Amino acid sequence: SLALRVASPTDGVFDVVHVFETPNEMLYRSRHMNLAPEAVLAYRRECKQAARAKVEAALARFERPGVRFRVSMRLGDPRVAVLKEARRRGADLLALGTRGRSNLGRMLLGSVASEVLRTATCDILVA
Repeated sequence: SLALRVASPTDGVFDVVHVFETPNEMLYRSRHMNLAPEAVLAYRRECKQAARAKVEAALARFERPGVRFRVSMRLGDPRVAVLKEARRRGADLLALGTRGRSNLGRMLLGSVASEVLRTATCDILVA
């Protein structure tokens, strides 16, 4: 909602890039050593579909006339993928949400927002 209040693309289109990971993929692979590559791809597709459904449900709250969301899904580490997409698209502004973890949580888990703040080459809005 904050991004919608401060940014106004000329065409009304907000590019939303959601980076998802496949939970427990390595564990899944180790339990099924003879797993066919197609099975791994199917698992990734399921994870992608579930993530996309959540993103689209979240964005539905912000639909209004003159505003469209163009959703792209990327598999990988969000700290890397967000920056890569920003460079590829020539982004002027990145809007990121954060869960507001404590310093201890950030130290143990890392923080996508912290990494992006340190290394991005465009403006960043963190909410």
